[in-house]
Amino acid sequence: MGEIVETDVLVVGGGGAAARAALEAQQLGVKVVLAVKGSFGAIGTRGAGATASGLSAVGVFATPGWTGFLNERERPFADRFFLPREQAFTNIIQVGLGMADPKLARIIVEEAVENRMALLNWGVAFGGRGIRSHGVPIVEALASQIRRANVSVRDRTMIVNLLVQDGECVGAIGIDETNGDTVVVKARATIIATGGDANLFMLNLNPPCNTGDGYAMGYEAGAELVNLEFKQIFLGTVYPTKNMLLRALPPHVKLTNARGEEFLQHYLPEGASPEECLAQRQLHNPFSTRDTLSKYVDIAIIGEVKVGRGTEHNGIYLDRTDPRIPPLEVARQEFWLYRGIDFTKCPVEIGTCHHSSLGGFRIDENAQTPLPHLYAAGESAAGPHGADRLGGHMLLASQVFGARAGKHSASYARSQRLRDIDSRVSRAAEERIKALRDRKGNQKPAELKRTLQQSAYYNLLVIRSKESLTRLLSDIRGIGEMVSRLSIASPQELVEALELQNLLLLAELEANVCLKRTESRGPHYREDFPLQDNRNWLKSITVKKVAGRRQLGAVALDPTWESKGDEKVRMWG
Repeated sequence: MGEIVETDVLVVGGGGAAARAALEAQQLGVKVVLAVKGSFGAIGTRGAGATASGLSAVGVFATPGWTGFLNERERPFADRFFLPREQAFTNIIQVGLGMADPKLARIIVEEAVENRMALLNWGVAFGGRGIRSHGVPIVEALASQIRRANVSVRDRTMIVNLLVQDGECVGAIGIDETNGDTVVVKARATIIATGGDANLFMLNLNPPCNTGDGYAMGYEAGAELVNLEFKQIFLGTVYPTKNMLLRALPPHVKLTNARGEEFLQHYLPEGASPEECLAQRQLHNPFSTRDTLSKYVDIAIIGEVKVGRGTEHNGIYLDRTDPRIPPLEVARQEFWLYRGIDFTKCPVEIGTCHHSSLGGFRIDENAQTPLPHLYAAGESAAGPHGADRLGGHMLLASQVFGARAGKHSASYARSQRLRDIDSRVSRAAEERIKALRDRKGNQKPAELKRTLQQSAYYNLLVIRSKESLTRLLSDIRGIGEMVSRLSIASPQELVEALELQNLLLLAELEANVCLKRTESRGPHYREDFPLQDNRNWLKSITVKKVAGRRQLGAVALDPTWESKGDEKVRMWG
């Protein structure tokens, strides 16, 4: 056994939810350890999480019920992000398509204002640094507060497994990324805030550290996951920098493949026009099956790349140079120029990209999972959003449930003794690490990861069917067999191998969940079941490990859900 660390609350992750949880727990007077892959607070790099990736040209912290001052950056978004509470709640439930937990949605709405006030008090200047800030000011302010507080920040520490004893989470085991040595953390309570599964896919809008670690750890420990099939999938630039594209398809825009050919018309149903398809896609940012034609934009883009007509960077070209297209407003143009892109000069390489994960741990009002003493917040948790979500609400949920997880875990930890951990509990995790560390094969983990990402991108991200999901499962088995032939020559490659194992497990879980949902709903598009089926599928799919085996179940989070219509939900997502 390597280094042993003792704490009251262990927080795993480095983004907005993790930072908020750590700060709130520390303020209640308990000892807190924050374990971060990479460097905590290093904006835009490994360790800062998706909150501070800075890839969005719009960054608004949605605050239902807010009647205070809005600066010039926020005022144009008032009718989307600063709605009356009841309207905001109705919208969350509507876009969630029956997959959102009303109790958690109500908490987001009711606690939005107090969370905005807390961030203001810590120095967050919403919109004050221009359009390219997004969640960066939140992480900067929280990181500054944490450094002044008595929080033990463990940079370059990858938590690998949760430790479960007598049915309770008693801590975790990880490795020091600088030397590969093991670290055992004994904790009265543990909070997972490791983000989503973006790096399961070849194209995504997340930092490289978001590899589904939390989901994998939780599953192996016996926690329940839910809504894994639901993701937000956005158009994004893929070269020279990766960035989220918002409202990217105005009239007169052209989409062409690497040969210079327009292609959308070849993917549309008979009688549909490219103009009608693009107009529908322009009405919402994420990929969705909510309307009749918008999904074919993303289907066509992936289709062209898959058959070899994509660009060098696995995208297609977006051409906005037609003089009839209105110019971007000054702030957005500033963002794009800052990121090395000028839409007025030439076509730009774009692609369909994973943006955020809407599933994760099933939690209660206090962000507790069903596994005692284990909490989850941010993108690691499910329920505050459903099949789709409102724009600005991922940032909001990270703060609301990050705060709740921090406060509740600290209150619990103060009343409990720190348990001794039986060496047999940590031995399996240590053996997993040791087995990888000693591999001397001919396969590099980064190579296998790229193979997995490509298969998941083509078979799982947008176009799903029994055929594609079965093909992915076959690829997963093949890659899994090659893991035994890995070559691990450095601590970095050890980390990559552990991340690969997590992604393989998660890909298998998600493929099986998607096979089970025999309908299309929101971003879950089953090519072989293209219609939404409320009669049979007004329920969320759960997955957990029981007696060493995968067990799929179902739960109705909102059993009385009825559609209120999307007409009043402007630019959801």
